[in-house]
Amino acid sequence: MDKNQTEDIQKLFGWEENVVFTLLLLVSTGIGNFYGFFSRGKQKTTAEFLMANRSMPVFPMSMSAIASFISAITLLQWKFTITEPSTPLC
Repeated sequence: MDKNQTEDIQKLFGWEENVVFTLLLLVSTGIGNFYGFFSRGKQKTTAEFLMANRSMPVFPMSMSAIASFISAITLLQWKFTITEPSTPLC
């Protein structure tokens, strides 16, 4: 990566994007800390934690499956995107 490309990438993220990114990380960390430390009494075993005690509704399960599927397709697509120089990334 040459100097011009590095400067172009640095211009893409302004202070607004950095604030949003930082807030996103803080909120995600806060949610993880809350459920990891403060809601200990609900899940006693690892099976209850990993399988949600087999009581999770359909909507969160379907969103998780869709996110996994999209992630897999994206990983497969990146190889093509990287090897074809004329293909746009967006």
